[in-house]
Amino acid sequence: MSAETADDMVAGRMSMPRGILKTARPKQWVKNALVFAGPVASGMLFEAGVIPRTLLTFLAFTLMASGVYFLNDSRDVVEDRAHPKKKYRPIAAGVIPVPLGYTLAGLGIGLGLALMAVVNADVFAMGVIYVLINVGYSLGLKNVAVVDLLIVAGGFMLRALAGAFAVPSAPSVWFNLMTLFGSLLLVSGKRSGERAEVGSDGATRKVQSKYTDSYLQFVREFSAAGLLMAYGLMAYQKSGIADGAAEVALQVSIIPFLATIMLLVQRMDSGGGASPEDLVLHDRGVQLAGAIWVICFMLGVYLGSGAVGV
Repeated sequence: MSAETADDMVAGRMSMPRGILKTARPKQWVKNALVFAGPVASGMLFEAGVIPRTLLTFLAFTLMASGVYFLNDSRDVVEDRAHPKKKYRPIAAGVIPVPLGYTLAGLGIGLGLALMAVVNADVFAMGVIYVLINVGYSLGLKNVAVVDLLIVAGGFMLRALAGAFAVPSAPSVWFNLMTLFGSLLLVSGKRSGERAEVGSDGATRKVQSKYTDSYLQFVREFSAAGLLMAYGLMAYQKSGIADGAAEVALQVSIIPFLATIMLLVQRMDSGGGASPEDLVLHDRGVQLAGAIWVICFMLGVYLGSGAVGV
């Protein structure tokens, strides 16, 4: 948190609308772009109705995730007020009354689920599961080692699956494995980055004391390996039913994908994984490698005549 933000809160100059926006964590909304993974990978992004359904799913997850943040901050208000940094959060600082925080949590979650019901039943089911695991997380599962990693990773995975169901397209086993291992990679990197920032003793999460650096490194390494294996197999499977330039593009896409993962892991090992969204939004190396990979993959999928399906 910036000194300017902290000073504004201490001085009582933060307005309630601004406090509501900050509690909704707009920086985190980039995570919801995962809903586009399925439609893009399926080769059906530009089919009639797919983009509107995917955008609705994106908006639904944005509302639900923001609602979960309001729920967490409202429940943790006492602990946050005793924390040197979290005491400046709008609810802890008194900018947003706790009852209003719970109300906004319910509104965000309710509206998000309503939008998902409009898309289709499968997307709605993903939303219900997302809400249930996050309520459990808020009620105490966040303090259970390993379970907290799986819940946060599950949130990423549910976004990707919901996007695939919005097409609608049944996700392949390789797509499911990619989302699973990719999610675990991001979450383990996030926990490692948090430890690098404040150490396990002064960590903002109680569960950090139950992890070691070597354990998180182990999770990060096997997740990266699993992600690379799953993507490589998916790319070769798609290339086998593509033709010409599309086949080559899919096979070549493995190289920039590998570079992207290697850069992410390197940044995480350097302590920069605490905010995965910052790596996506601000790290030029990750952005460049990722952009080249996306271009190669989309050329392979959308130039090919047969590489359709997630």
